[in-house]
Amino acid sequence: IVLEEGEEGDEMYIVHEGEVAISKAIHVDIPGRGEVNFEKQLAVLGPGAYFGEISLLAPESRSATVTAKSELQVWVLESEPMQNLMGEDKELGYHLLSKMSAELCKRLRNANEDIMKLMRAFAIAIHR
Repeated sequence: IVLEEGEEGDEMYIVHEGEVAISKAIHVDIPGRGEVNFEKQLAVLGPGAYFGEISLLAPESRSATVTAKSELQVWVLESEPMQNLMGEDKELGYHLLSKMSAELCKRLRNANEDIMKLMRAFAIAIHR
């Protein structure tokens, strides 16, 4: 485990070599059946991809668990040095924030699509 959902963090990671799986813990209490717990894999990231960037933008607990799927080498960017660098070089700061924003928007669009698929499945299930 590279980082775990719910833990505190103030750094992001860039995958240099290997792959990581991003997953979320799912806990559902089903009446009459009890609690169901499982991990839902959200994505697999390889070289050049990054994760943990939300903690640089909004210091909250980790929103997912990241697990190495293979031998892994990552570069770690800590929040304070990153903020200092972006303050010193505004053009670089703009470029980094622009790239992170674009990636977060892409991930949000994908999450919205997944939510709509779940809502359709739920609507079909309750109308049977």
